[in-house]
Amino acid sequence: MLGDYKIDVTFYTKEYGVVEKPTDSGRYGAVVKITAEDGHEYVRFRTLYKTKHRMMLSFNNPLDGELMFPSAIGVEELIWHNQRQSVNDYVGFAIERDIQRSHDFAILLAGVSEMSPQQEAVSQLESAITKDRQWWLRLKRKLNGNAERFAELTAAPLSINGLNAPVLREGTEEEAGMKPRTVEKINGILEEWANDSDQPFNVCIARRSIVFFNQGYGFRNGQPITADTKHLVFSITKALSGCLLMMFIDQGSSAWTIQWEKYYPSLMTKVLKHLSLFITSLRTLLIWMVTLPIRGTTLSMHTVRLTHI
Repeated sequence: MLGDYKIDVTFYTKEYGVVEKPTDSGRYGAVVKITAEDGHEYVRFRTLYKTKHRMMLSFNNPLDGELMFPSAIGVEELIWHNQRQSVNDYVGFAIERDIQRSHDFAILLAGVSEMSPQQEAVSQLESAITKDRQWWLRLKRKLNGNAERFAELTAAPLSINGLNAPVLREGTEEEAGMKPRTVEKINGILEEWANDSDQPFNVCIARRSIVFFNQGYGFRNGQPITADTKHLVFSITKALSGCLLMMFIDQGSSAWTIQWEKYYPSLMTKVLKHLSLFITSLRTLLIWMVTLPIRGTTLSMHTVRLTHI
């Protein structure tokens, strides 16, 4: 940052206690408040990790082991094997550079340090990144007051009797009303697609409440993709978030029209404090109707299309 500004840092232990300096090894968090010359305050959250002893990976504690690189790089496997120490030295230097500008390595160290030695390879749901987000979520809820405002956990999903809704079940293409050999034709197209791509994927198709096609294609880390393989969710989180928001509304934790300052007090500015959120559609699009004061007097409705689900 440029100009006259003030930096105030509060350090937290793994158990969310405030400390002046680290003592035990493990996870810590830093809440950094930056006050600019005009009085505007910026807040940044950074994960920290304290090792048992001061160390540098690139000198006194060189990395050991062997990395296997993709053949697409164009270097023979035996060369990587013979020159593995050069590779390890590079990785060590790269980590040393990275920790000067990012907290990503601290997130990894904190996460794996909290895992059990008997724990096998974890999925994204149990990864170091997920652990870090969960840790910060609890601290942010404490800092912004949401832990008190929304103390009760949301029970989801709830079973509701009496609703007339279709239930998906597995069946054949004939039961789904599809033409003969539809599954064969779809599978042929998808196999061709998978053979021409390095991205694995799953395809699930249902008609008339019948799941007549559900298969995985491609490989990840040398393992074939099946219908039960877990993937990173990426863009479908928007659909999941939309469903979760509707559950909040059903249970009275939220409403169709809400004020930002109630849920996101840390985002409030002179403009955002006048902002209201109105959900208009969660069927095929997530659309937010935003009401903003224009020039202090006129209200204008703006429809913002975030993305398709």
